[in-house]
Amino acid sequence: MADEGTEDRDQEIAAELCARVEARNLHSYLGLSTSAGVEELADALAARRTRLQSQQANTKFRDLAMFVIKNHAAISRALKDPAAHLRHMERVLEADKLPLLELALDSVFADGVLSANEEAFVRGRALALGVSKETYERVLSERASARGIPIEVALQPPADATISGILPVGDAVTPPWWSPLFTRLLLDHIPAAPGEMVDLYCRDAISARTLLPSRRQLRWLGLDTNSERLAETRRQTPPSGRIRFAEASAERVPVIDGAMDVVLCVRGMGHFDPTHVIKEAARVLAPGGRILMVEADGLAETFVFDGHLVGYNTAFRALLHQVENILGILALGPRLGRLIEDVGFRDVRATVHAASQIDEIPFSKLARKLRRYPVAIARQSGMDASALLADIEREVSALERSIPHNAVGIGGTTQPLYLWSATRP
Repeated sequence: MADEGTEDRDQEIAAELCARVEARNLHSYLGLSTSAGVEELADALAARRTRLQSQQANTKFRDLAMFVIKNHAAISRALKDPAAHLRHMERVLEADKLPLLELALDSVFADGVLSANEEAFVRGRALALGVSKETYERVLSERASARGIPIEVALQPPADATISGILPVGDAVTPPWWSPLFTRLLLDHIPAAPGEMVDLYCRDAISARTLLPSRRQLRWLGLDTNSERLAETRRQTPPSGRIRFAEASAERVPVIDGAMDVVLCVRGMGHFDPTHVIKEAARVLAPGGRILMVEADGLAETFVFDGHLVGYNTAFRALLHQVENILGILALGPRLGRLIEDVGFRDVRATVHAASQIDEIPFSKLARKLRRYPVAIARQSGMDASALLADIEREVSALERSIPHNAVGIGGTTQPLYLWSATRP
């Protein structure tokens, strides 16, 4: 059994690797979630070492390859206790970021007071930097006490304590379902190493704006077939050394074979032939590269208002099943894994995320959506005159009779998103 000194040295070497690739921890570097087990981590590390061995002649990867090969045994030992490694990395990250936190606190203390807005801002920056809530509050108390400044604000986290962007965002708005938790889920599957990434359906460059601040060695290419939307996206998020755009289809990616390390497609497969897109992803990915595809199970979408709206949801899903029989795109999420396997990818895995748009709202506002949303879905499949819409209307009317017009409750919609990840052999 390794002694404590050896274990500490192993963790220091693992931390040095993370620093080289700007990863929060080895889990992130290997593209795995923090819940990954010892065997899964070992397999991923072995695969990464094999890939780096094949890239030693490439000056871009030579130093990293030599470091991983030389220290493979120590890194492997560090991963035999994943929890210890994660704790060690949290301490390392905090130690690196504390000077920045202290500088930020000193700047807001300069006028001798600490406002609620100032405290919320600094807290958000601290959490984004990786400083724990406990450490932040300890340092805040120490710095304030040393200057005789009373802390009169409630120590509550700001509403959005996510990573602040390094990219201009213009007037772009993140869709409600793309939450900070969803961003974190994607980051857990994107290796923190130098590489090339293509977003096959980039919309307003949302993946660049949310992911690149945490993946500073990643270059990003966004594709879109809508020229007007692409022009507006270029205006809001100008191209740079790390960001490029192309007006192109996901079925014909304008890059050479094996040029990409990550292929991402979020809720875009309904616009293309899924099998063609997956084959194209296999073409452009380098061996060992990763495909990430996210699609919903629309047939499981559920509405709530202080509880499940059982009658409405039953009528709504009857319509969805009919639409799915015509369009075949509402429930892509559960089916993508088999399509990815059929193309020849390995290590095909699914993570399910609840995409929710639930908040405290007046029932009158929700009722409008309960009426309009099914009509819009039916129109897509030519079912404007379906008797199923009449069933839905009766359910909405029944709800309006039983729920006061001015009632406010927890309401909205939720549906599962399937994140499929796989590796190109």
